[in-house]
Amino acid sequence: MGRSGLTLIELVLVLALTATLTGAVGYGFMAGLDQQRRHTARQSDTDPVASLERQITRLIEGAKLTEDAEDTTTYMVGTADATGDTGTLGCDTLVFTTTAGAPDFGPLLSEDDYETQYTAAGPAGGVTEVQLGGQLQGRTESVDGLLVRIQRPSDGDYTQGGNQRVLSGHVGSIGFRFWNGESWDDTWDTATERRLPGAILVSYVLADDATETVRTFTVAVPASDVDANSTVTGSVE
Repeated sequence: MGRSGLTLIELVLVLALTATLTGAVGYGFMAGLDQQRRHTARQSDTDPVASLERQITRLIEGAKLTEDAEDTTTYMVGTADATGDTGTLGCDTLVFTTTAGAPDFGPLLSEDDYETQYTAAGPAGGVTEVQLGGQLQGRTESVDGLLVRIQRPSDGDYTQGGNQRVLSGHVGSIGFRFWNGESWDDTWDTATERRLPGAILVSYVLADDATETVRTFTVAVPASDVDANSTVTGSVE
């Protein structure tokens, strides 16, 4: 008479094989993620300029204005340097609010208590204020390279706050121009007309380039309603 069902030994073998396969799949998945991280890191090390362009593109593509005309916590302001000269590359400082600011995972790694972290770095949520340029806020000394200042969340004052650091030491100078639907403006201020430009032209020169070749790339602003049929007439020239 034939037997039916599984013996205890067979069941144990099946469970062992299942556990082995599950572990192998999980290991393969984690190894794939690790390989992707290593590949991204290698790309950044090999071509830091391309990495910089990707970072700037991601931030600008997330540019955000609320629909409330009285809201002062979202904005975009492109300004010239202290002399008022926009130069050949456009304005040299860009401040804007974006939803693309990467969350700060530092608190997950820090052993400090919440109050200490809050005092040092501020809150870690909300729309992010980003400033790109070559001048430190609130300080007189000069720093080589492209600087970024990040404040999360935006507090409505685009002239101060947040943490600032060197985003890239490879950039000698940088400028920004703004598409108003008909032409490129050298400056922009959403306090004049509360609209985002259709696109931003980013121009920069590498610090170690003896030929001072101007490199450019254009970033479309998805949240903008500016086009040839709806131009911005109040943007600052």
